[in-house]
Amino acid sequence: MSVLSSQAIRSAEASVSIASHPQTDDSISAAVVDVMFPLVGDDEWPPYPAEMVEAKLIAHDLAEIVGVPWFVTNISRGDVISVDHDGIGFVVVRGGHSTLHVMATTDAELVPIIEQLRALGANTATGLEPPMLTVDVPETVSLDEVIDVLSAAESMTCAFTVASAQHRTRNRSALAS
Repeated sequence: MSVLSSQAIRSAEASVSIASHPQTDDSISAAVVDVMFPLVGDDEWPPYPAEMVEAKLIAHDLAEIVGVPWFVTNISRGDVISVDHDGIGFVVVRGGHSTLHVMATTDAELVPIIEQLRALGANTATGLEPPMLTVDVPETVSLDEVIDVLSAAESMTCAFTVASAQHRTRNRSALAS
């Protein structure tokens, strides 16, 4: 079984789109690394034993998450993580973003959801099979409004989960030290 890596997602070419705030070479330093997070699953889900998430190296053993996880829970964009020598990371400071995962039976079912989420200011990425959507909710965007959109779209063929709820949980005292 292979590991889901950010390189695999990037090599999917146009099938993966990340929007509403496009990442450019200027917004992400050249020191971008992949950090591994082991996945614990039931039977055959998630379909990978680990996920690699892009992070910006900020010290020899610290990195800030810049990617949005597809399967990892309790990790969000903006989190500062400590990286072990084997590339496995764990959170030391929460970044304040929240992450949600959405799964549907067709890509077409995700289109109106993506439009509504982007209108709220959330960032979305699509491109895996079965049709999935990962949602980055910056702390300036209402998590409640995002959940309202996803709850309204929920059906027998579309479901979501809150993978990391960090709104109002940011560890500001750790940032001061």
